Parts: sequence; structure tokens; C-alpha cells
Amino acid sequence: FNDSSMIASGTNLNLAWSFGDGSPVINNQNTTHLYAAVGFYAVQLLAVSDFGCRDSVTKTITVNPTPLVNFSAINKTGCELLCVGFQDSSFIATGSNVQWNWNVGDGSVVNNSQIFDHCYTNDNAFSPNVFNVSLTVTSDSGCVGTLSKNNFITVFPNPVAGFTAQPQATTITNPVISINDLSIGTDLWNWNFGDSTTSSSSNPGSHTYQNTGTYTITLITSTTYNCIDTAYETVIIEPEFEFYIPNAFTPNDDGKNDSFSAKGVFIKQYEMMIFDRWGNLIFFS
Repeated sequence: FNDSSMIASGTNLNLAWSFGDGSPVINNQNTTHLYAAVGFYAVQLLAVSDFGCRDSVTKTITVNPTPLVNFSAINKTGCELLCVGFQDSSFIATGSNVQWNWNVGDGSVVNNSQIFDHCYTNDNAFSPNVFNVSLTVTSDSGCVGTLSKNNFITVFPNPVAGFTAQPQATTITNPVISINDLSIGTDLWNWNFGDSTTSSSSNPGSHTYQNTGTYTITLITSTTYNCIDTAYETVIIEPEFEFYIPNAFTPNDDGKNDSFSAKGVFIKQYEMMIFDRWGNLIFFS
């Protein structure tokens, strides 16, 4: 409060401020006063000259309420990409709130809505990120209230699943696939080799297939926070046929090479025809 009293002659010796809230009178020329409650206050300034002449003036001071700021969020904790729904629940005793300024804690542009969604990321593959959130609310009378909630949002990292499978194509005679895990930030591994076999090993090393075909190897990795990632590799086991047949035999009952037959690998059935030197078929099996 700033005194601007005047007198035509003489001097104003005594000033008395009455702030209308029952607080003690102040005799300073210029002063400040802190009001503890919302309301209308009649402030009076009494001026008394050195001759004992006096005058007073009364003006009304209005103390408007400060917004009582509060807010809530849906999905405050989760894996990346974590999308959180924010909602203002601020209150004001009289008047209305007209402006909202959110700081969601990750350096993004301030949001000015009462209700909105925001998605958080976590580029750290090993530890969670926590974010402080604050809301500043302004009323129609220009009063401002702020609330900050520390460590309000927690975003857990996703693992990065990856592996190599070599060779990507081989034959049934050597159906072994070497597997090398390249995952990052992983605590649990779940392998599916595409042939109804699985493994929970961190690095299975290799896998042997029993039949020909095209197989998709799937790796699902997860963390202790139950965040997951998936990687795929396709391998091909091609058929390969090997067939052996002698060009002579000795049927003399000595127990060595007495019978004539063919042998094969991955052969189900074969036909054999033997011709003499003139091209005549002399044996069929």
C-alpha cells in the first residue's frame, strides 16, 4: 500500500492503516500486508496532521482464490512405448480456471488441455526412465496454482531381440543350424525352432532338424519388467539323395559280396534293371 495523502499547510504526522481483517494497525507510510483468506476487505488509511486535523479514506481489496491444483493419469507405469492419459482435476472456490500448462517431464512441448494423451519412450535398454509431471493452472482472476508430482511416470525399457542363424540353407545330410544370440537388455529367452521344439537357453548354440522343409526360428525376449521383443529368421533344410550301387559281386558263398543290391540315403523306393551287353533286360527288381 502506498500513501498519497496531502495537506495544504502543515504536515501529516500520523498515518494509521487498518486492513479490514482484524490485524493490528500499521503506522508506516508505505506498507505491505498478507491476507490469509479469500474475501473482500475494507482497507482504511487515517491521516492526522500536526494540528490534530484528520481525514480518512476506505478502499475495498479483493483477495481472489488460488486454484487448488490436482491431476491424475491412466497407465502411469509400463513398457515403451507408454501412452499415458492425463486429466486435470483442479478446483477453485469461486470463479473458474481458464488456463492449463502441463510439463510432462520429457522435454516435449507444453500441453494446454485439461485432458490429453502423451506417449513416452525409453532409449535405455537396461534401466527404467522416470519422469516428473507438473501442472500450472490460472484462474479467470489471474491467480496461479502449481502442482508437481515427482517420479510420477515410470517407463520400462524394451529388450532388443536379435540373433543369427547360419547357414540359412543346408541339406538334410547336414541339418545343423548354428545360432548366435545378439539380444540386448534381455533377462529371459524363449526360442521356437519351427519344428515343435523350443528352448529357454540364452544361447542354444545350434539346432539339428530331422526333416526337410522351411522353418521359421522365433526368439521372444523379455525383461524382469515383463517387456518383450521378437526376432525371426528363416532357414531351409533341402532334400539330398545319395545312392550307391556296386558294379560287380561274387556269389560264391564265401560271405563276402555274395549279394547284389543298392543302398541309399533318404531313398524310399527304387527300381533296378540289369541289361546284358546286347541291351537285353535280364533282371528287374
